[in-house]
Amino acid sequence: MQPLPLRAAQDLVRFLHQPIYRNQRFKLWLSCFEIYGGLAILLAYFLRLSKNKYLAGDFFSPADLSHLPFTQYLVGQMGKEYMTTNSKHVSAWWDDISSRPSWQKVLQLYAPPF
Repeated sequence: MQPLPLRAAQDLVRFLHQPIYRNQRFKLWLSCFEIYGGLAILLAYFLRLSKNKYLAGDFFSPADLSHLPFTQYLVGQMGKEYMTTNSKHVSAWWDDISSRPSWQKVLQLYAPPF
């Protein structure tokens, strides 16, 4: 993945420090992520998951576990399901790890506040 172009990175930092964006910083960051980094990360996931069932191989690992909270936020509260459904490999991986009983229990016990 290539870094953000310098101008885009400078704009992002400038916007994140404006008082008007105080409650929307994450959404602003996510927009930049989608534009500049999201596609590259999804491509990396696609390439990795086209060879293996999980990110670290053919076994569920902390690499997969660490993606559950943020990806759940993307597909749930943010409504960005397309980021996991555009690729059959990424979609199968997300369906598998997000349907694990332990993760379902976490979602049941710690529902998001909004």
